[in-house]
Amino acid sequence: MHPQLSVALVRARHQEFLDKAARRRARFGRAQYDPPPAAFFDGLTLRLATHADGQALARLAELEQAQRPAEPVLLGVVMARAVVALSLSDGRVSPIRSSARPS
Repeated sequence: MHPQLSVALVRARHQEFLDKAARRRARFGRAQYDPPPAAFFDGLTLRLATHADGQALARLAELEQAQRPAEPVLLGVVMARAVVALSLSDGRVSPIRSSARPS
């Protein structure tokens, strides 16, 4: 099949889906299920801190006005930014604060 024909078929099929969705919305009104609004962040990732996380740990300690947590440290990361640190040796936590949230 010629590439230009494939593209034309895909575009036509896409338009069919859009038209069908518009007809359905017009017939049934508003959808029964409204998806929730977009979240502030995608999720929290927990991982062990490495030497490369030194600046992030220092920033969290500065926010708490405390010393850096003793290693090993479990780090909570949201959108590539450390927001919480838990020392696995002594159990100290630098909790999430509004100033620690990603900007």
